[in-house]
Amino acid sequence: MGVLPFETVLRIVGVIVILPLMCGTFFATCLRRYEGRGFFLNAWLFGWIVVFALFELICTPYVVTLQRFSSFCRVFDVSVIAAALISVAAGIFILAKRKKTAPDGEERSESDANRRKAPGNGTSTDPAGKMTWQVWLLWGLVIVSVIAQMVFFYFNNHMNGDDSYYIAQSVITDLMDTMYQRDAYTGSPMGLDVRHALSVLPVFVTWVGRVCGIHAATAAHAILGPALLAVCYGGYALLGKALFGKKRTMVPLFVLLVQIWYLWGNVSIYTPETFLYTRTWQGKAVFANIILPLAFYLLHRLFTEWKSIYIVLLLLLSVAGIFTTTASVYLLSMLYGIAALYCLIMGRQWKKFISVAVCVVPAFLYGLIYVWLLRTW
Repeated sequence: MGVLPFETVLRIVGVIVILPLMCGTFFATCLRRYEGRGFFLNAWLFGWIVVFALFELICTPYVVTLQRFSSFCRVFDVSVIAAALISVAAGIFILAKRKKTAPDGEERSESDANRRKAPGNGTSTDPAGKMTWQVWLLWGLVIVSVIAQMVFFYFNNHMNGDDSYYIAQSVITDLMDTMYQRDAYTGSPMGLDVRHALSVLPVFVTWVGRVCGIHAATAAHAILGPALLAVCYGGYALLGKALFGKKRTMVPLFVLLVQIWYLWGNVSIYTPETFLYTRTWQGKAVFANIILPLAFYLLHRLFTEWKSIYIVLLLLLSVAGIFTTTASVYLLSMLYGIAALYCLIMGRQWKKFISVAVCVVPAFLYGLIYVWLLRTW
């Protein structure tokens, strides 16, 4: 893979860094009150979830009604920019309101107390929560390791056999201006591909390619591959923060252990580790390595401290899961269902039970759409 032009690099940075950061600013601002540190990581990770969910919600009607890809792009471009601006404005408004209402009063003290109690947050008087030089060194190793893997990923691409469908579908979408209306193997016209119609990640690859001014195959292998690799490890960093609480040293060690596990996880072509490194741009890999860890993280946080922000994020994650693969309709619903039953059986926590059960609604509605498509086509 060669070196990209400077203008193209700027566009790529805008799509994979700035846009997710802006889209996730509102949620990161809300989470900051309960989780303290990690604003930019929260903004970037959940910004991707917002982009995925928004893409799914807008693209699906265009796909099932056999509309043009260019028509969808015009609507989505305006929508995602509006969502980013609204998210930033809302985040600034919340920060300004907090500063105005509680500069040094009781509300600020209560907020600080909540952050001290939140998992993963320590105070200067808590030795277990200090950011010592050992912790900084471990995080430095994590960051260097992730960057090294991303660089290697960029210059050494694996051509997976399933690319004959997924990448071909992205290329056909770009060339023919259609979405799931042509056979990916022959290019000939066909009816709607119902099996993949609800999972629009290949269309997203095409959109990234158009915005960045590069070929769809390059967008998948060289751009989204390394970017989603970093998103995966960022999700595990949040999960480690939730699991280990104030034991700050354990969080980077956990992420390093996960990296070692992934690097040596190629024991078959079907493991999530193999999917992450050989087909990161495909829906199944994104679901297994990004959606599921974030789902476990949000459920853990919801069970630890019930807050409405986690329910909203779980709802968005449900839609983002369908964006990656149609199998998420039942896979993520099963996970949510098991979590809801746990709340009901272990402690009769009806509030949490209803909250998690509501998060299954998007998957249920998309399941009805899928059944309708099967009967229609």
